[in-house]
Amino acid sequence: MRLPLLNRSSAVGYLIRRSISRFEDAPCKVEKLENRSLIKVYGAEASSFLQGLITNDMRHLEEGALSMYCMFLNTKGRVIFDSIIYGESKESFLVECDKKAEAVLKKHLTMYKVRRKIGIETCDYPVLAAFGTSVEESVKALAKENSSLVICRDPRIKQLGFRILLKGGEHPRCTSGDYKMLRMSLGVGEGVEELPSGNCFPLEANCDYLHGVSFHKGCYIGQELTARTHHTGVVRKRLMPVFFEPTQKLPAFDSPITDPSGKNVGKLRGASEAGIGVALLRVAEVLKEAENLTIGNLKLKTKRPEWWPSEVSKDKPVSDQ
Repeated sequence: MRLPLLNRSSAVGYLIRRSISRFEDAPCKVEKLENRSLIKVYGAEASSFLQGLITNDMRHLEEGALSMYCMFLNTKGRVIFDSIIYGESKESFLVECDKKAEAVLKKHLTMYKVRRKIGIETCDYPVLAAFGTSVEESVKALAKENSSLVICRDPRIKQLGFRILLKGGEHPRCTSGDYKMLRMSLGVGEGVEELPSGNCFPLEANCDYLHGVSFHKGCYIGQELTARTHHTGVVRKRLMPVFFEPTQKLPAFDSPITDPSGKNVGKLRGASEAGIGVALLRVAEVLKEAENLTIGNLKLKTKRPEWWPSEVSKDKPVSDQ
């Protein structure tokens, strides 16, 4: 694909505008997320069991939220799984995770089960995402057409549209390939490839900005370091979107990103041939040279995501209304 005859900086700026508008201006699309799985946790103690393992507060689901974003941490406060939890009933919850991590997460849950009165089993409901300009009207129509659909707004940010769980019946007509690009263009990481297990902290992955961590609930695994980082107010690195000229030779995961002086200002976490990726970047430093970053011989540009809050409550789920 050829770009307009612009200077290099303007060309990358054009790429950003085109990449983002491509999704924001698109009609509603429904895509089956082949890389996501569900694990059902059920029983009288299911809610209290999950409460001690995740960064968010299960009381959000008890108070009427349909879904909730969270992360599972290890004892050192590092992310091992990212998840969306759906409230199926007061005693049954569906835990969404990366398909590659399904067996490991199930083992993790079983390890902490001990003698609790809960069940843990794999659930084969397909997970779909609906997004685009007419998504509100389209998901309402889908709900009327198929009563076996569970539809709720993505609990992270509204730009990601809706999550759909199919408990039976026929699939809605699906498209493919665009959801990941939308997510990356917004700077939202997902799955074990972009949030490698044991290799990143929840606030660096914007868990606080994505309504995925509660700083008011009781203790949970990895809570101490997360709370201390939040209260000191020092999160120097965060996951951000990066844009570059489309290429078939993608830089490797964790490739260093440098500023014009050659200083290392971050690492690549994921990229696509379409010229969109996500990277863990030193926020204050990259925003000074947002249009002049490089990774190897490839020029990159980043931007401060528009959905980042200035100063708001970060543990309240996105409304389903």
